[in-house]
Amino acid sequence: MKTNLETSLQIADKLDLPDATLARLSGTSKAALCRYRNGMRRCPLATERRIHDAVIQLERLLKIVSPCPVDLSKPTKLLIALEQFAEDGRI
Repeated sequence: MKTNLETSLQIADKLDLPDATLARLSGTSKAALCRYRNGMRRCPLATERRIHDAVIQLERLLKIVSPCPVDLSKPTKLLIALEQFAEDGRI
């Protein structure tokens, strides 16, 4: 059975989401994310939840703005877009 983390990382891979961006969006370090991804360290449940939420929110945002391209290497701009979308449903 897959964990939320495994599922979230598969979705992130499908979206071509860089690890650095996922780490920033989920509030974890890139080094920690790499350790979780490689199975070198167990991911705490709270962190797993933040990663999952970040991936799901981003996936939802990308579906809404499709077919417009989105630069996934700009986590600060993505955070702003996600926050505004969460507040009032606008981008």
